[in-house]
Amino acid sequence: MRVPLLLALSGLVAACNQLPDPPAPKQAAAAAHDPVPGASSGPGVPVRGCPEEAARYLQPGRQTPGPLRLEEVICVPLQVHGVRFPSLSPDGTAVAHWSMGQEPVLEVAPLDGTEGLVFPNSTSSVFRTFAPRSVGDGGFAWADDSQSIWTVRQPSTPPANFALGPLEPIRVGRNGEVQALPALRDAAGPLDAIEWIGGNGLGIAQFGARGSYYRPEHDDPSPTLALVDARRGRVLDVIDLLRSPIFAPRLGRFGFHPSAVAGAILPDGRIRAIVQLPPIQDPAARARGTMPRGWGDWLVWTQSEPPRLLAASPDASGPRRIAISPDGTRLLAYLPIQPTGLIVEHAPSPPPESVTGIAAEMVDLATGRRLWRTEARAARYWDSPETPGAFSPDGRLLLFALPPVEREDMNYVLVEARTGRVVQRLAPMPTASPTLFGFTADGRRVWFTSGTILYFYRLGRR
Repeated sequence: MRVPLLLALSGLVAACNQLPDPPAPKQAAAAAHDPVPGASSGPGVPVRGCPEEAARYLQPGRQTPGPLRLEEVICVPLQVHGVRFPSLSPDGTAVAHWSMGQEPVLEVAPLDGTEGLVFPNSTSSVFRTFAPRSVGDGGFAWADDSQSIWTVRQPSTPPANFALGPLEPIRVGRNGEVQALPALRDAAGPLDAIEWIGGNGLGIAQFGARGSYYRPEHDDPSPTLALVDARRGRVLDVIDLLRSPIFAPRLGRFGFHPSAVAGAILPDGRIRAIVQLPPIQDPAARARGTMPRGWGDWLVWTQSEPPRLLAASPDASGPRRIAISPDGTRLLAYLPIQPTGLIVEHAPSPPPESVTGIAAEMVDLATGRRLWRTEARAARYWDSPETPGAFSPDGRLLLFALPPVEREDMNYVLVEARTGRVVQRLAPMPTASPTLFGFTADGRRVWFTSGTILYFYRLGRR
């Protein structure tokens, strides 16, 4: 359970800042990690848009010396209540979030304090993304220019939100304009899901794949995966899932539901999508209680090229969260390791048993070779972020979270993406765990968000 920022005790912040400097966590990587020097909390920083009594709770957490320096804290002025996971615009001037409920809406809020916009968005919670997540992101993505958002709408039956028709791609502007995009059509059936890739209306989609979520229901005789250009209403490439040797043995009773999707636009403009595949359906193995085959494998699909299978590590214990480098050549496979143990409601729980494993590994997508790995130990339960990892726009730096070790709060690491070498460790927020994080498009700032609180770090020279 996340700790509400405004209810956290100020003594907790002070205690965190007075802890002795701990040793660096043991990590296995292609290059040896530098020792971690002494940490400091740094001076106070500007706090904007927050209640005055909250400012003292929002000062920086601890960090080691390095290129990231906390620059500003902003309380985002959102109007709509509900689950809030704001997505920052590429230029860092506004956030957008999707609030699900009987009347789902997409809200855009400028960070300069001016009034934001609320767009009705009738997308079903089932259909909102290609790979359903716990984050209510509504299947939207900021355009590269930060002036509009690619999203979808769908007629549905409240309050259950069963679909009455296909997804309809739209583009909503920060000026309040809603632009209907050309319909995406395929012979396989209606547009059922889309994951945006990049900021120019490109993505990976499913057609004719989720008929059981419609009213009335319909069969899906030929479910299809597709690379699409929503701006022009074009289907660029397709895979017939039932005829694919990669997908056919992995289709379950309820169709194809990947656990993770990532993508990038290659320098030549083509789409490259990575899909975390479900395991091979093996009734005999399931009856024996053994792990299904192909657990954690990935599909690598580049526009105009045949899709190929990239096998997960032999020691993969399940699906990983994934992020792809901006140039589309490397894949971060991330696992938020948690300890094991029994959690008892309304009574003290026994101490958890620590777990050690590979928290992150970098994979070369051309060869499948593991470039480096980071090992971590989880000794206590922790709130892992929804973001698996964030690459800097030039692909040189990477940010991700590790399980906190005993008496250690600096569980975010900034590393060299090529080698895995730790550049800096930090605790982005003193009293809560970030949910989402990333780099601004100019590569000069890093942001973290939890609820409606945004932390901006300036990225300087090392």
